[in-house]
Amino acid sequence: MQLALEPPAQVSTAPVVSEVRVRLLHYQETQQGIPRIRVQAPSVGFVLAVNEEWSAQGYLVSDAISGASPAYYTEPAGFTDLKDRRKATDLRLTRHWARTSLTTGIAYSTEEDYESKTASVLWQRLSPDRNRSLELGISASHDTINPVTGLVENEKKRVYDLLVSVGQVIGPQDLVQMSLSHSQGRGYFTDPYKRLDLRPSAKNSNAVTLAWNHHFAESGRSHRLRLRAYQDSYRVRSLTASSELHIPLQAGWAVTPSIRLYSQSAAWFFSAPDPSRPETIRLPDGYRPGQDPISFDQRLSRFGAVTLGLKLEKRLSARSSADLKIEAYRQANRWSVHGRNTPGLADFQACWLQTGYTYQF
Repeated sequence: MQLALEPPAQVSTAPVVSEVRVRLLHYQETQQGIPRIRVQAPSVGFVLAVNEEWSAQGYLVSDAISGASPAYYTEPAGFTDLKDRRKATDLRLTRHWARTSLTTGIAYSTEEDYESKTASVLWQRLSPDRNRSLELGISASHDTINPVTGLVENEKKRVYDLLVSVGQVIGPQDLVQMSLSHSQGRGYFTDPYKRLDLRPSAKNSNAVTLAWNHHFAESGRSHRLRLRAYQDSYRVRSLTASSELHIPLQAGWAVTPSIRLYSQSAAWFFSAPDPSRPETIRLPDGYRPGQDPISFDQRLSRFGAVTLGLKLEKRLSARSSADLKIEAYRQANRWSVHGRNTPGLADFQACWLQTGYTYQF
């Protein structure tokens, strides 16, 4: 697990109130009408405003994971059962000065076959008028992999992330932000549960994110738009565009519809299925087992995806609120804008349902 260094589109200041958030997430994915992975994830998060100089935040989550995942492509015949529980903790401490803040964080997660330790530092500087922000961040993640298959033992993975972000208030209702991120990874990236899977031991990536928040003063609505371009050393290139509109209603209610569009190219070592025989793996000519990188993982193929979401919020009192959010995701190979289609892969669907309660003090 890695700390998310990329900040939200906002010029940040020290929190003035503390809050506790309780969440319950239910996730279910299906393919060709067959249930796949299911996740139940209760979590507790907090923001603690200690004083004008110090604040803390963090969360605790426990994921119950069960279901089945294909060992290759999207074939139901290749589905393998799995059951696991992941426990994760993320803690951050921030020191605030007049126009500067420094956040240090640590995170830890563990499951039956995977352990991850992460540390991060994020520095922020505001302009004298507090309308501009500059953020610099770095994080390091050290993972240990011990698959239950016994294929490998105590394999390591190291990932280092860098972030540069600039935010600018451009008017009473508008805020824009640009973030540049770079990641370098070394170690074991292979999926030990995928048939014949062998991936390069190094993975580098770069991403640029543009965000624009606009507030409609007369209606009280807020629109958030985000665009992201990504590329890595696997030769995967992706584009993401997301939009959400926060609409306040009467009696403390609010609704936020959202849409997210995604497209990616395939990794250079992804071996696409033979359209006439999609139920079997296809080995390239001259393939050398155990030497040449190769994968039949659908997530490394060329595809496009659409996510539709709807969030409903209710202000219960001056200090408390509740929310319900549902998202529906659909992935299809033919939706990619990164080159020609790769037939032989089934569509993929997933649904998120999350409920939450927030209390401020």
